Amino acid sequence: FSPTANPNDFDNLGCLKSYNEPIQRYNRLLRSTLGNIQHNHSAMRIIYADYYAANIDILTNATQYGNVSVILQYLHLGICVEMYNIVLAY
Repeated sequence: FSPTANPNDFDNLGCLKSYNEPIQRYNRLLRSTLGNIQHNHSAMRIIYADYYAANIDILTNATQYGNVSVILQYLHLGICVEMYNIVLAY
């Protein structure tokens, strides 16, 4: 994470592109890989929780989730989201 004043470094939510774009690529690859694994091992149950997408939804639809001022503080800090995924296979 590197502070910047260049507005082109931020996405439409005010998050640093250099921070979020690798996370988005990782999650796309992970979903694709899990889909292939599920296809090849249909008896296995895979549960995938994408916390990144949930956080983006909260930031995008902040007024639907309650205290907007607290949520918007994340935007001003430039933090936005972290990459947390849970994958369970059994």
